[in-house]
Amino acid sequence: NIDKNQLCFTYCQVPIIYSLSNDNSVEVIFNDESNIFFDSLSLDGSTSSEMFDRSNKINHIKVSIIK
Repeated sequence: NIDKNQLCFTYCQVPIIYSLSNDNSVEVIFNDESNIFFDSLSLDGSTSSEMFDRSNKINHIKVSIIK
């Protein structure tokens, strides 16, 4: 579900949810229910590859941006 003040779109078939926040961060949630947290607005190389290769391992991504 998308809440008020959120934006959602898909990229490489992965839903990406943007939310306003007090900090910049990215959380990647995988289909096996594990997750990775980044305290910046970028992904590491292996996570990016999973996304671009459309491996179907990433369930969705939550992006928090400073309001």
